[in-house]
Amino acid sequence: MSTLRTEAVPDEMKAGARHLRELAELLVEPFAVDAPHVQRGSPAEAELADRRLDGSWGRPTFEVVHQAAFHVNVAADHLYAMSAVILARETVLAVSSLSRTVLESLGVLNWLYEPGIDVRERVRRRFNIRLLTLGEQRNLVRGFITTDDPENYAATASLEQSARSILAIKAEAARFGFDYQFRKSRIPGLQHARFLGKRLPSDQKLIEALLVASEVTEPGIGLTMHRITSATAHGQSHGSRFFMLEAKESFDPGIGLVQMGLSLNHFSALLGAVFLGLQNVWIRLRDYYGWPDEPWLTRMRAANSTYNEWLDVERRANALAGAREGEQ
Repeated sequence: MSTLRTEAVPDEMKAGARHLRELAELLVEPFAVDAPHVQRGSPAEAELADRRLDGSWGRPTFEVVHQAAFHVNVAADHLYAMSAVILARETVLAVSSLSRTVLESLGVLNWLYEPGIDVRERVRRRFNIRLLTLGEQRNLVRGFITTDDPENYAATASLEQSARSILAIKAEAARFGFDYQFRKSRIPGLQHARFLGKRLPSDQKLIEALLVASEVTEPGIGLTMHRITSATAHGQSHGSRFFMLEAKESFDPGIGLVQMGLSLNHFSALLGAVFLGLQNVWIRLRDYYGWPDEPWLTRMRAANSTYNEWLDVERRANALAGAREGEQ
C-alpha cells in the first residue's frame, strides 16, 4: 500500500519542466509547415537531389530526409507530457515511463542520421524502419479480423496495401543490390521479420548508442537508463524501488505503508539522460540539415546549468548526511 506525492512541486522540478517544454518547442520548430528544414549546401539537400534509387518503392532519399519529422514529433509530444506530469502533484512514476519513449524516439534519430554513412546505408536504415512498421501494422490489422466478421473489407484492403508495399521493397532491394532478409516468427500468427542487410538495432542498443555519442558520458549509462525506465514502462514492481522515500509499519500484519516520491537524485538522472539525448540528436540533425547553432545552444546551456545545480544540491546533501553520520 502506498501514498503518492501530494506536496507542492519543488522549484528544481518546476525548472526541469520548463526546460523540457522549451526544448520540445525548439525541436519541432524546423519542421513547421512554413519552415524549410533543409538548408542550402547541407548533406540533406545533396541526398534529396540524389534520385538514383528511385523506383516502385518510392523516392528513398526524399523519405529519408522527411523521416525525422515523425520521430521528432513523438519525442516532442512526450517531452510536453513529461513537463505536465512533473507539475502534476499526484503523479510520480510516469516521469520515468515517458522518458523511456523520448529516449527511444531520439535513439532512432541518432541512428538514422549518423554522420559518415553514405546514401545507400541511410536508405537501407530507413527501409528497415519501414519494414518493421509494415509488419507491426499487419499484426495490428489482423486483430480486427474476427470469425464473426471475416469479410472486414477495410482490414483486408489495408493488408493488401501493406503486402504490396513489402513486395515493392523486396523487388527494388534486389534490383539495387540490397540484401533482403526474411526470418520466420517463432510466435504463430505474427508477421515474420523482414529487413535489408542487418536488423534494426534493439531499443536497448539504440539508447546505448544515443547516450554514448558524447565524450562526457560514463560507460554503461545507456544500459542503466534502459533498465530503469523499462521497469516503470512495463509495470514491473522493482521499478518502484527508485521512488520509495519512506516506509512505515501498518496496523495490518504483512502490509506496509510506503511514501512514494521522486527524489532530486532520481529526477536529475532521468532528465539528465533526456537532456544528453536531445543534445546529441540535435547535433546530428543540425549537421545533416544545416541548421544554425542558435537558439538551441542558449536553451540547452540553460538546461545544463540547471542540471549542474541539481548535482550541487545532491553533493551538499550527501556531505551533510555524511557529517551527521560521523557525529553519531
